[in-house]
Amino acid sequence: MKVSGAGFEVTSWHFNDSVGILGNVLVKIFGYNNSMGLGGTFSLKLFDKFVYPISIVVDKLLTKHLFGKSLLIFATKEGNLS
Repeated sequence: MKVSGAGFEVTSWHFNDSVGILGNVLVKIFGYNNSMGLGGTFSLKLFDKFVYPISIVVDKLLTKHLFGKSLLIFATKEGNLS
């Protein structure tokens, strides 16, 4: 793993925003399309207000270590664990 190779020791990790993958796929398929509202300000606000909170719950219950849009790694410099 690149983190370990850089002299860090991974203490924990998990994926984040598993539901957000759907948004990424839609944008990849349809592109940013203002007539559909996809990728515009309204769709981003809608996602932040309604979809992302659902994704947080799904991540905690089901997909934390399976998949997600982002990977969050907690690490310490080797030799500095206390």
